[in-house]
Amino acid sequence: MESDAVVVRREAQIGMGDTYKNVAKGNARVGAQIGRLEGRAANHADGDTYSQSAGTRVVAALLDEIQVELRRARSRDEIDEPTADAIRAEVDAAAECLPLDDEQQRGRFIIMMRRAKGLVEGLSTLTVKVVEAINAVRGIQ
Repeated sequence: MESDAVVVRREAQIGMGDTYKNVAKGNARVGAQIGRLEGRAANHADGDTYSQSAGTRVVAALLDEIQVELRRARSRDEIDEPTADAIRAEVDAAAECLPLDDEQQRGRFIIMMRRAKGLVEGLSTLTVKVVEAINAVRGIQ
């Protein structure tokens, strides 16, 4: 499962603040640059597939990463406690869908994560991780 790299180049412009330019290599697709990312960002593009057990492991790891990043965002006061609680509730509900044995469980998972995604808007690192989890579930065969 190899993916083309996406390079983000920072360019300073006098009087206009920092701008960011996405430079895609190979067949990489570039979506929106949604802000400053910390840590890794992965792309589970259409066509990436997982077995049910491997997909569940990938998704479980992503849910753990979401919880860690949520704690970081809360400790930096990037998100208020009621919103953090609402996100935690959606992520916990999504985790209850594991091991993603069937389409119904995967569908429920995606619904919970879409709700979480709506709550994390503006928090780029969390948004990326939530989208990664949704795309990973879509890749489970």
